[in-house]
Amino acid sequence: MLLLTGGYDSKIHVYMTEKGKQASELRYQFSAPGHFNSIKALAFSPELAQNAFYLASGSQDHNIRIWKLQPMENLSAEETKDASAADADGEDETWMKQFETKTSIVFKDSHDVAYNFSLESVLQHHQEAISSVCWQVPNSIKAEGRPLNINDLRLLSSSFDFNVSLWEADRETEAWSVESTLGAMVGNKHAFFGAMFLNDID
Repeated sequence: MLLLTGGYDSKIHVYMTEKGKQASELRYQFSAPGHFNSIKALAFSPELAQNAFYLASGSQDHNIRIWKLQPMENLSAEETKDASAADADGEDETWMKQFETKTSIVFKDSHDVAYNFSLESVLQHHQEAISSVCWQVPNSIKAEGRPLNINDLRLLSSSFDFNVSLWEADRETEAWSVESTLGAMVGNKHAFFGAMFLNDID
């Protein structure tokens, strides 16, 4: 089990426990910096292809950050040498260190499986603090029964700037952009404290 927290120190704190263990046995793994003010919202996406997940974090700094959590074995051999080859050479630790930066963290679970947690995008649109973030996969895509990718996801964000925004990733560049906004432009004069999808409707 993976547990994430965010708060006034502007960092995402990650804890983990072995499968089948009690939550009281959570162990601290790492803290991910990036935001410049308190974190007010966190949401994991549904599982994507190759056991990958996206995390959206919303902050009082007005920004949303998109992080990717994936097994190290997913990282392509074109970018660096294959992880299995590194293991065979006894150089896996050296191989993994090249992925360790301020916005990319490598950690291992209790079974010594390595994962990478890295910053993918910073979404800038809202003018005030982010109050909530929520993922959705449209039912039409679920019905296809195939592994999901980033283009299959929608992200809904709400903010104290009186707006709720719907985000989608471009199918070619995977860059996130706002597809629609509801709120101030139609006369809303109140902050949004949350927003969510009803998954039974596309």
